[in-house]
Amino acid sequence: METVIEIEFLPGNNEQVIKEAAIVSDGAHIHFLFRPPYHMEPHGSKENGLNWEEGFLLYSQVQTVLTEALAPYDHLYAWGEDKCLLGDILNRPIHNLDAIECPVPSKLKATIHCQLPCHSFQDMRCALRNADAEYS
Repeated sequence: METVIEIEFLPGNNEQVIKEAAIVSDGAHIHFLFRPPYHMEPHGSKENGLNWEEGFLLYSQVQTVLTEALAPYDHLYAWGEDKCLLGDILNRPIHNLDAIECPVPSKLKATIHCQLPCHSFQDMRCALRNADAEYS
């Protein structure tokens, strides 16, 4: 079985911090929003609408949550080299959709609507909508 994983980041202390993750496959749309890993002046992103202080899951659980959610899938795909680096954390390869010439996610049409208030506008980047569009 194959799946697409999509990640949205926010800048942290000299690093990109995973704030949102989505996994889409046949019959599954799984969405995660992580809390900040450390205290920092609250900030957000105009591109994805995410805010530093928001989230539901502890950041310390990123690896465990994603490893367990992705366990049933044999083949993992993501768009962009930066997102494929997540495979190092998961100890599994993630195939780059860009390398196999898939279109940029913003050029694709998602079949679902995200329920997060910060993603209520269609021009906001959303991991769930992007993963859905990439998988379709």
